[in-house]
Amino acid sequence: MRWLVMTALIACGGGARPAYRSVPATTLSRLAAGCEAGVVRVDGITYAFGHATVAVMRGGTTVARISAPQRSAKATTWSGAAALDAPGGGRWAVGLADGVLWRVTSTGELEAVNERLGLGADRVLSIDAQGGTVVIGLDTGVMIARDAIHMMQFAGSRAPVVAASTDRVAIGRPSWVEVFDLSRSKRVSYPVEDVTSLAFLGARLVVRAKDAVYIEDGGALRRTDAPSKLRHLVVSGSRVWMLAPHGLFSIEGGVPIQANLEVMPQSRLCRSDAGDVWLSLGDTSALVSLAAPGSAWHARVAPVFERVCATCHLPGGEADLDLSTPAAWTEHAEQLRDVLSQGTMPPAGTTLTDADRDALLAFLSR
Repeated sequence: MRWLVMTALIACGGGARPAYRSVPATTLSRLAAGCEAGVVRVDGITYAFGHATVAVMRGGTTVARISAPQRSAKATTWSGAAALDAPGGGRWAVGLADGVLWRVTSTGELEAVNERLGLGADRVLSIDAQGGTVVIGLDTGVMIARDAIHMMQFAGSRAPVVAASTDRVAIGRPSWVEVFDLSRSKRVSYPVEDVTSLAFLGARLVVRAKDAVYIEDGGALRRTDAPSKLRHLVVSGSRVWMLAPHGLFSIEGGVPIQANLEVMPQSRLCRSDAGDVWLSLGDTSALVSLAAPGSAWHARVAPVFERVCATCHLPGGEADLDLSTPAAWTEHAEQLRDVLSQGTMPPAGTTLTDADRDALLAFLSR
């Protein structure tokens, strides 16, 4: 694949830093497990990767807990997680520990999958996935895939920080960030020192470098407001979430917000399927939202319900299952997750886009 190289300078911007507006935070749900390395959902099952263990949960019940694999005398920890298209079909929940990718099964078994993914003996440093796009950072370069069959490996320097979106991937290098546009076969290089994390806000790159946060805009990285002593950053839906010792912060549409929520020294953020964020609290995790209680269903589910589901699922409808209220979706959450994940609903001839399905599953995963 031929890549065209373009370089854009960072525009730091000036002016006063805006004050963060404090807003109430709502806890939508909780997990009886930490999620420092990530939360992954595959086929209606939740995999919460903490530092030392991964908890496998079905319908809110923990069915297995698995320690990070011990490959040497030194204790190992989970350092990343993703859902991948499997080479033989289906989806895998995969965790990264001690340079190796491990498939975690729904019954709590572990399988090393570096060889099956074509990585050989190369050490894995980082992983991220969005939909079918996967980027794996290696000791000797990077592997990029848009499905389980066509995998592209590029030799180069170490890639300890990576991020994926539907059509773009980003790789953190020692003093710059490379962004690969997979649909147009182009590459953009941004000079940035000390990159600690990368994410995508839709198709726009978000870069954290020490206490500075940059958001891609018009072919340049532009510095945006960030709290002091920034510890962690993730992007979930249309929100940038940032964690600092003095609180949890968010930016949406350029508006800086501080969640009215106390954080713990060991707290860490994990992205969710939508605009909310998982806040790891050691042995538990909380799904935090800045929306008013009850509004998530109206914002995410109601538009899809009215367009796709109302024909059969209104009171007295031919499906004999009323799904016209938030309470009904909560009551039947596990059943709805299963039929949506398996594609058995909605019935043939009814159009449900991938974005619609993701929105419904995100609500049901809380």
